[in-house]
Amino acid sequence: MQSRYKILVICSTLHAMNHSYWNLLPPIIPLIMNEFGLGYGVAGLVMSSFYLTYAFFQLPVGVFSDRIARRLIIAPGAAIAALGLGLTTLARDIWQLVTFQGVSGIGGGTYHPTGLSLIGDTFPPHERGRAIGIHGAAASIGFFVTPLILGALSGYGWRTPLLLVSLPGFLLALLVWRYSPTEIRSPTSGVRGQKKPMMEGMNRHVIFTVIVRSLFGLADRGIHSFLPAFLYATYGFEVGFASLIFSISPGAGLISGPIGGLASDKVGRKKVIFLLLAAISLSAVGLGFKTSIPVLVALLLVFGGAINAFVPVTDALTADLLPQGARGSGFGVLYTVVILAQAIAPAVAGFLVEAFGFQAGFLVMGVTAAFGFPFAALTRSKQTSQS
Repeated sequence: MQSRYKILVICSTLHAMNHSYWNLLPPIIPLIMNEFGLGYGVAGLVMSSFYLTYAFFQLPVGVFSDRIARRLIIAPGAAIAALGLGLTTLARDIWQLVTFQGVSGIGGGTYHPTGLSLIGDTFPPHERGRAIGIHGAAASIGFFVTPLILGALSGYGWRTPLLLVSLPGFLLALLVWRYSPTEIRSPTSGVRGQKKPMMEGMNRHVIFTVIVRSLFGLADRGIHSFLPAFLYATYGFEVGFASLIFSISPGAGLISGPIGGLASDKVGRKKVIFLLLAAISLSAVGLGFKTSIPVLVALLLVFGGAINAFVPVTDALTADLLPQGARGSGFGVLYTVVILAQAIAPAVAGFLVEAFGFQAGFLVMGVTAAFGFPFAALTRSKQTSQS
């Protein structure tokens, strides 16, 4: 196997595990709410604790990933993320829930700046969209499989399933440490002499992309965090069946991620971004209404497919806009801001749902995503010639 595809396989496997942790609490949040007597707003704060620490570690990790061996970042991060999830199963009050989820977020936050900069460095621009699309589809696998597992094990409560899902993270950390190819063991060439790669990489087009992704992130996490609870409360589905229906959304990304990345290589990132933003906004609003099961499934397919295609396309655009020696730092900035937006999304959505209901909460999330259109229009549409 060529070295760049070996890197893609390793990064994609890590990406799948990383994002499986993003989707652990939403399917079981009704059980946690019942056990601890939480409202939607407080439940949103519990979920936000994972994303907050995840976000704060993006920037320092991005800077270090341009300077030290990436294996020294990725493998320990995977182990810490798994440890935090294991500790969450021991929580006896809300503060322990928040603390242990925060620990897991610290570990999870080590991945994106490191993995994405590695792929951006390894693949040339004309293959980058496809590679990041495959990488994004791996995240969809993590998103998709997790609610299925949790749904199947929901009869055992929420602690045992959560513990079982966390265990593979330790094994994967060991495998990455042992079998990482040389490209992960050594830093990106030529960056040791650069004192300010982050400042070099920042330009207005990257900033516009960050804004678009942040608005998208609010809609994405706001809705996905409470979608199982919505299905549980509005449709009367059992927790296991609600998790199964919920998995339709990330399942759509198994196909849409690679297609979106490939399409952006062929017709341009900007055109694809506009189409996906429209699909995200409209389907987000539609999901807030109680409807027939076939219509619900269709909306989940559109929403999930667009969500999971949007990320690799904008990641590919960001890689195009950043110089090679600044990609780790640049992705660190991107994911710090984006995940901070995603971090507040569960709390914001939870309090909106508690005050005004699911329909109004999902409407606000859909409109928020639509505000990304003018910033997408200002972003440079042509790929650069950078490697």
